[in-house]
Amino acid sequence: MGMMDIFGMMQKAKTLQSRMTEMQKELAMQVFSGTDSTGNVTVRMSGATQFLACEIAPGFGSADPLILGNAVTEASNGAMNAFRTASVERLTALKKELGLPDNFELPF
Repeated sequence: MGMMDIFGMMQKAKTLQSRMTEMQKELAMQVFSGTDSTGNVTVRMSGATQFLACEIAPGFGSADPLILGNAVTEASNGAMNAFRTASVERLTALKKELGLPDNFELPF
C-alpha cells in the first residue's frame, strides 16, 4: 500500500468522524414518535433517546394496567424503531457519500 493510499484512508477516516458527529447532532434535534396499534397511546422521544412525552387518549388511562402498560411499551418501541430507521438511513447515505462499500461495518 502506497503513501497516497494511506493518506487517502486517513482523510476518509477524518471525514467519517466529522460527518458522524454532525449526523449525531442532527439526529439529537429530531423528534421520533410511536403509536400503539389501538391508536390510544403515543410516545415521543428525541434523537438523543430521551423520552419527551407519553400521550394517552382520554378514557384509556383507566384501562386495565396490563393493557395500558402494553400499549405504552408498544408505542415506546415504535418511537425507538423510528429513531433506528432514521439512523440506518443516514449511515447508509454517509457510506455512499464516502464511497465505502455497502458491507463496510462501522465500529459502533
